Amino acid sequence: MNRNNLFLGSLGVAALLLPIRAFAAPCIKPPTQHTYEFKDCLQENGVARVKDKGKWGLLDRNGNVVAAPTFDDICGFAKIGLACAIKNGKSGFINQKGETVIPFVYDDAHSFNEGLAAVAKNDRYGFIDQYGKTVIPLQYENAGLFALGLANVKRKGKYGFINRQGKTVLPFIYDDADSFERDIALTRVEIKGKPSVINTKGQTIVPPGKYDEIPYFYRGMAAARKNGYWGFINGHGDVLIPFIYDDVQYYSDDENRIMVKYQGKYGMIDRENNIIIPFEYDSLFNFQEGLAVAFRGEKAGFIDANNQVVIPFVYEYAESFDEGKAFVQQNGRWFGIDRQGRRTD
Repeated sequence: MNRNNLFLGSLGVAALLLPIRAFAAPCIKPPTQHTYEFKDCLQENGVARVKDKGKWGLLDRNGNVVAAPTFDDICGFAKIGLACAIKNGKSGFINQKGETVIPFVYDDAHSFNEGLAAVAKNDRYGFIDQYGKTVIPLQYENAGLFALGLANVKRKGKYGFINRQGKTVLPFIYDDADSFERDIALTRVEIKGKPSVINTKGQTIVPPGKYDEIPYFYRGMAAARKNGYWGFINGHGDVLIPFIYDDVQYYSDDENRIMVKYQGKYGMIDRENNIIIPFEYDSLFNFQEGLAVAFRGEKAGFIDANNQVVIPFVYEYAESFDEGKAFVQQNGRWFGIDRQGRRTD
């Protein structure tokens, strides 16, 4: 098993996975005596998604059950207070009390963005409003999110962009297309299998094939691959961080930390390519509660942001800290430790 696949996967392998710990706020989980699997931390609307016996439900900030675990899945809540959910194989939308607002009649549903959500029936996508009214007919082979008034949709095997009235704004000429990045009003598209970057007018900012891969833009910069190596570019396609890395991952809680692999070893750099953590580890996890799991050879330990070893490299495997506790494996046995490396059970 490749240990690095356990934390997000490399951009080269899982290019469309937006890093789930990137630029994260502090994680707060509701108190509860029940053993739930948490899907995420407490959201802005005051609820957290939890799993029990294979079904998902909602807890409030005090740990009270506001929606019993009866759903096959629940997506994140949009600003309008609705979340897509799956029940008995069908998709619909619920409020933060778990009440059905838009019935479970769709084969697929995406989150609301800019007041509209993509839904599908019989392999055809369209858009509905928060009242469940069909605003754009279900006629597309795929659909993304609205951003800056435009949504990426697929028709006859090609992607284009439509506005909120369903009118085509950018023609259906792309093999693939992402939603627009609001901060820079740009998005990644593919033409004849080659990545490119366009603006909301369809003008080419980065020509097709200049880079071998451009997985996605995030907060004004994107990882890119050229001639087998990774670096970072800005919205104009200019190189911010040179193409010298074997692998790159956004892996930051403070918006200025990127995990990279250089000459076979992992370390961390900032957005100016300054080395934060030297390239001396065979695997490296993100910092969680001030400590990061790192591997030297086949042994795991914990380091701090100054690259000081806090807990020695004596474990076969280790998981990140959560609420002051981490689980580790030693001599084939799993147990918990605190931040000083002392056993907690």
